[in-house]
Amino acid sequence: MARQQDGTTDNSNKEAFVYIGSNGYARGAIFNKRLNAHRVAWALHHGRWPDEHIDHINGIKHDNRIVNLREATRSENKRNSKATGLFKGVRFEYKKWRARIFVGGKRVHLGCFDAAEDAARAYDAAAVKHYGEFAKLNFPSR
Repeated sequence: MARQQDGTTDNSNKEAFVYIGSNGYARGAIFNKRLNAHRVAWALHHGRWPDEHIDHINGIKHDNRIVNLREATRSENKRNSKATGLFKGVRFEYKKWRARIFVGGKRVHLGCFDAAEDAARAYDAAAVKHYGEFAKLNFPSR
């Protein structure tokens, strides 16, 4: 890095926003203000800062192509989070697989099943109904 006469560093030939933070998002700084790359990409493309959250459609936090970004509310953004167990919306309780989903901030019981896959399909059907394009499915159609 070459120092300029005013004491600043010339970064004009360097790639920006390549640091991946501990949360998995690409980050960088503009005028010493740390920013997430996906928010900067959105603002540059749309000419305004996003009102709320920016969702990565494919779930890859550092894939900041405009076609992969969409504006979302906090609850919309949480809807397509990854599963923490075997299947999203499914857990094993009392010798059965229970399916449930959150709708309007409330947990909705979808049923108990002998097979985890059946519970996951019940979750998927409810997710499509309630979450629409933000649904993260266990068995996405190919």
